[in-house]
Amino acid sequence: MNHDAALFLEVDFSQCRKHRQDICGDAFKSQKLAGGARILATLSDGLGSGVKANILAEMTAAMALRFAASDMDFIHSAEVMMDALPVCQVRKIAYATFTIVDCAFGGKTQIIEMDNPPFLYIRNGKALSLNCREMASPKWRERVMRVADTAARPEDRIVLVSDGVTQAGIGSRDFPLGWRPEGLQSFVL
Repeated sequence: MNHDAALFLEVDFSQCRKHRQDICGDAFKSQKLAGGARILATLSDGLGSGVKANILAEMTAAMALRFAASDMDFIHSAEVMMDALPVCQVRKIAYATFTIVDCAFGGKTQIIEMDNPPFLYIRNGKALSLNCREMASPKWRERVMRVADTAARPEDRIVLVSDGVTQAGIGSRDFPLGWRPEGLQSFVL
């Protein structure tokens, strides 16, 4: 690989534990592939909070990263992830959200989301609205995935968050419905 033409993608994350919790119910993982010519990042949010949520999120983020790296069909990958999650004894559902960002040399970028707040795509200080197609698996029809493809440019930003951010302040006088995606966008910009 020509090192002068290497892909440079800065990946960073931040987490804040829920009040009185020792661990986060969200998980973030990233990985470089093909000598740095492809970079993957995953964010998952497990059902609830605490240890159970952390286990769901960690499992889902790790599987999403592994499946994205293998180039397996993402509909089939999502089905395998949903099948593998343990069922919550209280709510009787197995659930974790995920977002996958797959960025390759030359800027080819794909973002796949399932039930996380919409990602923010920022170019030249403005939020862009990317066209997303929706896909559902035959097995899990209620779980719709949004897929966006774009050609990333230098200085572009992709911001992923779990609903803990968009629901921040929910019930307060200033944010009765939480920050919502609009509040997040305003803060980030």
